[in-house]
Amino acid sequence: MAKKNKNKKSGSSQQNQLSEKNFIKQKMRSLPLGRCMCSTSFESYGMGYVVVTRQHASGKISMAAFLIDSFCLGVKDTFYRLRIDDYDLDDFVASLPEDVEPCTYETAHNWVYGAVTFAEEAGITPHSKYALTQYFLEEDTDDIPLIEFPFGKNGRHFLVANNRLEASRYLPLLRENLGDDFNYTIADDVYGDDYDDYDDYDDYDDYDDDYDDEDEAPGSFIWKNMIDDIQHSKLFRYYGPETEYTYKHPQYPSEYEIKSADWLLDELKREPKKQNVKKWINKILSLPHEQLKHDLESLLWFVMGRDCKRSKDDFYDYPDDESWMVINSLLLLAEVGDDSSLDVVLEIMRQSEAFSDFHLSDLSNEVVCNAVYKLGGHQLDKLMAFMKEEGLWHYNKIDVMSTVKYYAIYDNNRRAEIVEWYRQLIRFAIDTLPQTQFIDSCMAGFLICDVMDLRAKELVNDVSDLFDTKLVDEGVCDDFDYFMTEINDNSRSYKLFVDIYDIFEHIAR
Repeated sequence: MAKKNKNKKSGSSQQNQLSEKNFIKQKMRSLPLGRCMCSTSFESYGMGYVVVTRQHASGKISMAAFLIDSFCLGVKDTFYRLRIDDYDLDDFVASLPEDVEPCTYETAHNWVYGAVTFAEEAGITPHSKYALTQYFLEEDTDDIPLIEFPFGKNGRHFLVANNRLEASRYLPLLRENLGDDFNYTIADDVYGDDYDDYDDYDDYDDYDDDYDDEDEAPGSFIWKNMIDDIQHSKLFRYYGPETEYTYKHPQYPSEYEIKSADWLLDELKREPKKQNVKKWINKILSLPHEQLKHDLESLLWFVMGRDCKRSKDDFYDYPDDESWMVINSLLLLAEVGDDSSLDVVLEIMRQSEAFSDFHLSDLSNEVVCNAVYKLGGHQLDKLMAFMKEEGLWHYNKIDVMSTVKYYAIYDNNRRAEIVEWYRQLIRFAIDTLPQTQFIDSCMAGFLICDVMDLRAKELVNDVSDLFDTKLVDEGVCDDFDYFMTEINDNSRSYKLFVDIYDIFEHIAR
């Protein structure tokens, strides 16, 4: 299913926007590079796309797309999306108005940076969002091999302006920085019957206005189609405000108590390593389980009290050895805890985005699903009550919600019970979506993804009613036609890491 692929949009709070920007600026370049793609039309038409992705430890990817004008303007437009699935990227690429092909990172790097440099020679700066999306790229240093691409048209800057207003924005800069050493066309003023006429534009310094053909100016539709298609792609569509975080924290313990072993805290702070993870797990699980359960819960309650009010910026100065303690504690508690331990897990899920991003990071889905699955299987009412709470960060709710389907996937005897659980949640979503404080558009999209994963044909009418609200984020789940295709496709399978050794082996480095 799609996962965490929605960007903070214009309706988000300033705090959420800033925290996302800080993540990109400070963390994105530390993620491994993933797939890269670029258009094949730069030399012919002077415009195309470059797509660069980064790989999260969870298997999700973050992407940045750059609309490049290699003839003149450099980065004409740019967008990003965080934590999406590979097939979300494939859907986006398929929606582009022209083909892109896989390329090396070095190729993508040189097209973007080269276009920026070429445009700056004419005094033209990149699109304003490039200030953020540049962090999806490596720094432009000598470590990246230089590739000399042919920017410009026949060696000169060549401006293709859609109309006189756009031309008036750039022509003064071109004349100031290049003198007469450039060419340009105003697409609304220059008409012709054949797109091939575009190749003749470079014969002019200025174009006369005596064309009378009613056809649209050759070449102008490329800009218009490219920008229109990317801005209206479901991946970039805005559906409504996200849930505002308003949770009022209870009074948490100000101290913790370790009963089992003095060395436990140091072990919980360790990052799991593949070469010794089984030995490490066995060492901790050799402790008396009742005492270990107490210690893990005590630590988690204490951490929530210490960190619940910290902002995103507060965590950037935090000790690195704190970043694994909550993950390790949750996974071990899932192994030794009982039904009462679910309360601690759900309270972790009531914490803020800043808390979750630091303590769970990209492993939230795997860790939370493992803990909720083991501890919440006989407490569906409590999980439903959590889903109906007001003002919680929606991605934490999504992680809890997405666990429930596995009770039916791994035990078909529970299917009717689980399907009814999702039906109740869908009806609740239909009633409360306009408020966004209980379930927002993004959550509604992931709810439909869970129904698709479950192949719950019994819920088709309910899902149709949910789509009818026009408040489902189709950038997450696609449209109803896609839903109907997927609900009848039994070929896809889903796996949850349940065994403690498997989950630590999966997340260990």
